[in-house]
Amino acid sequence: MIKYVLAAAGAAIIALGSWLLVERGRVAHFKEKSINLSHELATKDFAIAQAQEARDVARAEAVRVSSKAAEFDDIREFILRGPNDEVLPDALRGILDRLFTENAH
Repeated sequence: MIKYVLAAAGAAIIALGSWLLVERGRVAHFKEKSINLSHELATKDFAIAQAQEARDVARAEAVRVSSKAAEFDDIREFILRGPNDEVLPDALRGILDRLFTENAH
């Protein structure tokens, strides 16, 4: 009878050892998966930060371009509605010279 108990205990120990090896492998797999997901998350966070920075730069550029467009509109309105027969003021002439020489390229 002791032989059967020892054999059963041995079989149980072998089964438990096999189960522990399988579980150890699963734990290692999930640790590796967790590390990979952490790296992927960090990469996506970095991409989001870059996209937000690009958005901020684009907004600043849009404000700058809008300001320049308003300046061009003011000059155009002045020329369209102003006295056509009179000599343009020196300040306006300077602005027009700068605008046309800077944008002539």
